[in-house]
Amino acid sequence: MCSPRKFLALLLSVLGAARAFAGFTDFVNGVRLGQELPAHEFAYLGASPETKGKVLLIDFWATWCAPCLEAMPELAKIHADYGARGLVVVSVTKEPAGTVEAFLKRQPLSQAVALDTGGKLHGALRIKAIPYAIVVDRRNKIVWRGQPSALTAKVLDALLKTDALAGVK
Repeated sequence: MCSPRKFLALLLSVLGAARAFAGFTDFVNGVRLGQELPAHEFAYLGASPETKGKVLLIDFWATWCAPCLEAMPELAKIHADYGARGLVVVSVTKEPAGTVEAFLKRQPLSQAVALDTGGKLHGALRIKAIPYAIVVDRRNKIVWRGQPSALTAKVLDALLKTDALAGVK
């Protein structure tokens, strides 16, 4: 039998090793593929994008999260490259509007930025670890989840192709 201190050290080392894998955030967060995107309220800072009939990439982030900020240039590129193909990128945070507005003055973002009013979507999806992203298809089903850095052109092309074909009868 190991002491509580040794057990805690072992647990922390296991969790530290697990964090190196992209699936760690899937383990911590409660998003299930195929589930419907829960009801939510976004307060957009700036223009509200048209999402009806679009594929939605929701990026969960915070202004204090260094890995989240490292993902922003790639999300901006995804927004620019895939917007014409029906993909809408929305970066969503639970932070207060003043905090996010001050951040955006220093570092503007090209994709839509929204506040998760009351943390409803974070709570419904049990989002606890960020950065984290989900892709929601045109039928409002979650079809992808994981680290924003894992959203390669190959993954996005496959998601958009599959979703486009799913709507054809």
